[in-house]
Amino acid sequence: MKKTIIVLALLSLFSAGCVSTGKNFSADATKNIKKNSTTRSQIHGWFGYPYMTGIDNGDTTWIYNYSKSSVAGKVMVKDLYIVFDENGVVKNFTFSTSFPDEMKLTK
Repeated sequence: MKKTIIVLALLSLFSAGCVSTGKNFSADATKNIKKNSTTRSQIHGWFGYPYMTGIDNGDTTWIYNYSKSSVAGKVMVKDLYIVFDENGVVKNFTFSTSFPDEMKLTK
């Protein structure tokens, strides 16, 4: 019985130590984004509502962010920054990640 309690206590400690912020999004879907072609509604359909919105040199920006921290202190982050023109079409975008299984997408 003591062994079971110790194991459960350790499991709860480790699971409580993992923290994530933002909403996870599909890194694979970033391959579908095309400058001067992809629309705001398509982006919304693929990724949902942005984490933040803003203005960059007069253009609307949407930012998607997700981060995950482990008990061991390892932090992984991915960001998608999208700039739309006045017609709601992607003017430019950047995707960056430190998730190992997604890093191949940035090459």
